[in-house]
Amino acid sequence: PSLNSTYWSLFEAAGGPENVAAILGRPHGYIGADDGSAPAGLRFDCALKLRTLDAEYPEPMRMQSVPGGNFLLTRHIGAYDKLPDAVDRLLLAALAVPELAIADEPMLFHYIDDPETTEEAALRTDVYLKISD
Repeated sequence: PSLNSTYWSLFEAAGGPENVAAILGRPHGYIGADDGSAPAGLRFDCALKLRTLDAEYPEPMRMQSVPGGNFLLTRHIGAYDKLPDAVDRLLLAALAVPELAIADEPMLFHYIDDPETTEEAALRTDVYLKISD
């Protein structure tokens, strides 16, 4: 619920949902939990890719670039509270390949669908895991 209200605040600061090209998120830490809840103390960057950018934006908003490079990607379809399962599968796949080294970067979630207009079971989220070069 607090993430949802944070995203709505971002939409308002960005000039409304029509100015949003992508809804993104970056957890700083492991999000997995048996009950789908976030662990205590988890920091999560709520982010938007905007269609147009004004020169000024309100605090505590800030501009941040996502570093390029190589990523492993999985697509999760369904409720957001099941994202930890997709993260676990992605991490297991990465760890199963000895030649891959996971970068010390937060994962990136790209929330493709608008949860206000898309049925929960059909929500698509791409989860990116940065791999060291």
